[in-house]
Amino acid sequence: MRTIALIDSGADISILPIQIAGELNLKLNPKEKIEINAAGGNTFFVYPSADKVECIIEQKGFRSIVLRSKIYFTEAVATILIGYNNFLYQLKVVLDGTKKEVGINR
Repeated sequence: MRTIALIDSGADISILPIQIAGELNLKLNPKEKIEINAAGGNTFFVYPSADKVECIIEQKGFRSIVLRSKIYFTEAVATILIGYNNFLYQLKVVLDGTKKEVGINR
């Protein structure tokens, strides 16, 4: 499945819409659900994947980066958010506002 995600440097974990878990036939672990505090002060529950999920970051002209981690799913968001503890801690992300570019390296 190819998709676009937002890098959220303020998010502790990566969160995906729960519909994606269904599309990928991923099993979730409802016993390990956790409550998340959102930036606007709202709270919602997220459910971890039962197993690690492989994610591939592709950049035109560069080798793909393959990462494996548990992913959290929720009904509360419609956008994929890439957070620190699952993925960003494994990467060097450079934001260049003058060029409107994002560089991602391992």
